[in-house]
Amino acid sequence: MSFDIDFANELRKRNNEKPNGAILGEVISIEPLKISIYEGKVILTNEQCYLCSNLIKEIPRKADLNIKAYSVNVTATDSMGDTISSINISDKSDYDIEITYKDILKIGDKVLCLPTIDGQTFFVIDKVVV
Repeated sequence: MSFDIDFANELRKRNNEKPNGAILGEVISIEPLKISIYEGKVILTNEQCYLCSNLIKEIPRKADLNIKAYSVNVTATDSMGDTISSINISDKSDYDIEITYKDILKIGDKVLCLPTIDGQTFFVIDKVVV
């Protein structure tokens, strides 16, 4: 090739870096948070990570709870001397509950990491089941 084409190709390589996509990371420490990416060549810390709320422990989350109808066979005697031998529980779905997860990330967990445009900060999205 000629010099001008070679020069243009080199400029194109320099100006058009391919952005990183999703990266699989591994949690190597919880407190302080450390996530290994690129097979241990890069270690992300709290300062380089945005954690999604589903990975942060002890954040109360709203939930719906539905209990389907069921029967319980029991024998009980009330204060009047009457015997009860079966209790029927009907459907119930209007519970207003909160669930607080305590065991979120563990050492060795695989996590999905997405880099920002500049590649200096990462969104840690969720655990990955491999």
